[in-house]
Amino acid sequence: MLPLDLINPDSGRFLDETKEKLSIQLEKLRSANVCSVMIDVWWGIVENEAPGKYNWGGYKSLIELIIKSGLKIHAVMSFHSCGENPGDGDFTVNLPQWVCDYAQRVDENIFYCDSKGTRCKEYISLFADETHIGTPLGFHHEIRMFHDATMTPLDAYENFMRSFANTFREYILSGSILEIIVGLGPCGELRYPSYSTLSLIHISEPTRLRRISYAVFCLK
Repeated sequence: MLPLDLINPDSGRFLDETKEKLSIQLEKLRSANVCSVMIDVWWGIVENEAPGKYNWGGYKSLIELIIKSGLKIHAVMSFHSCGENPGDGDFTVNLPQWVCDYAQRVDENIFYCDSKGTRCKEYISLFADETHIGTPLGFHHEIRMFHDATMTPLDAYENFMRSFANTFREYILSGSILEIIVGLGPCGELRYPSYSTLSLIHISEPTRLRRISYAVFCLK
């Protein structure tokens, strides 16, 4: 796995100073007979501004550099946030801003919640997969219109991956992108939140499943 912070979370760019350092690291990996590397493709960076508005610029530069170095790629579709788990370091990526705005202004129940009302904003709850959270690009995006929206988290994930496949089709077909892995929960894992360093939802004890399932969608 390459470092998490290769793409600037604010601009979506692959910065020149990062590129220079990574080029040296990739050369060392290749000289050590490493064949491929894994990268996170952050939903919160690429589709941060609005539903369906994708900024692939930074990832195009990154992927081109890796392939030019003679390495192949395992791409992880990271639909979770970064910064709340052990090993994340100082690097922070939130969920897309439009998702956070929807949760704040319309319905926080799209996030996991424990019996004390503490919400984990690291990932949209699997129980909210069919909740209408936005509209496709080209329609109204105002938060006040979200109650008329037709796009669900599952739609958003599918659209994101289709955009990735279309954008990097050449590299997928050539085998330069070997594998596409889909993150399915907190820290990219198919599980409930259990050890977030910034959340009260923290310790995994025998009652954990009961304690993190208090959001409205979980109780239906």
